[in-house]
Amino acid sequence: MQRPSTTAAAFYYRGIANGMRGQSDRAIQDFSQAIKINPNHVGALYSRGLTYSNKGLWDRAIQDYDEAIKLSPN
Repeated sequence: MQRPSTTAAAFYYRGIANGMRGQSDRAIQDFSQAIKINPNHVGALYSRGLTYSNKGLWDRAIQDYDEAIKLSPN
């Protein structure tokens, strides 16, 4: 059985790779899956927010940024 944090990390890093390749929609799917597995994954929240903002989806970006700040205020 896989540990949830390891699985979340795999989706997170694949999301980073997809984002770097310009595959924004795939990146968002991967970040969302990482967050589903680990709702406290600040990196996935921030990265999905960044991807949303790059697509002009400001409301969604702000939601993710707010959640990431709540989880890691420093």
